[in-house]
Amino acid sequence: MRWMLIILVMESFLWGMNLNSARADIIGFQFSGSWTRVDSAFTSLLTYNQPVTGSIYYDTTIPDKDSTNKRAYYYGSDSQIINLSFTTNNKTPAKIKKARIAIFDDSVKYNNSTTPPSEFQLWFNTNGGTGTEIEPTSLPANTTGSFLLQDTQQLLADDLLPCDISLLQAMSSKSFTLSLPQQSFTAVAEIDSITPLPVPEPETIVLLCLGLGLIPLCRGLNNRKGGLQKLRT
Repeated sequence: MRWMLIILVMESFLWGMNLNSARADIIGFQFSGSWTRVDSAFTSLLTYNQPVTGSIYYDTTIPDKDSTNKRAYYYGSDSQIINLSFTTNNKTPAKIKKARIAIFDDSVKYNNSTTPPSEFQLWFNTNGGTGTEIEPTSLPANTTGSFLLQDTQQLLADDLLPCDISLLQAMSSKSFTLSLPQQSFTAVAEIDSITPLPVPEPETIVLLCLGLGLIPLCRGLNNRKGGLQKLRT
């Protein structure tokens, strides 16, 4: 029994190390604000002047799809996530998977420039053309979403996905917009705060699995002791 316990501890430790290396690449943060404009196309889901809260998670190992200097495009996938969720009037928040992120300087975003990036934008489209997955499908068809952070001081030194949330927190302009471009309908939220979100600690999962693994071991030991006591009596 003792050697089984040793193997279980070692496997749990190694699994925890693997989870740590994977989780370290995921960045998450929560944003909150209020809707400052809600056009008629979105009034069934959103209410003017009401709060909105959401979360964004992205994998910092996603490769850049654009080789242009100081401009980058990152595409979420099943294995490398860019996920967004936000509250609506429905009980279930809207959840977007496989979104995309762009990092650029808007004034020169179509040119090869040495100017540091000034914008961080996550965007999606519900028509499925970008591979985006929506849950539930309550947003109007062809809705485009944009979570945009801007700052004239070029706080981002390069076009890599930020591992430091404080850079995003320091940006002076923060907004979240839903729009139907062909119909000129828009919903705009001003974002007041961004706070880091913890990724579940791998150690917690390891300890739980280790505890579950010890249950049958403890039962076996108790049964063995009970059998010995019966033999003695």
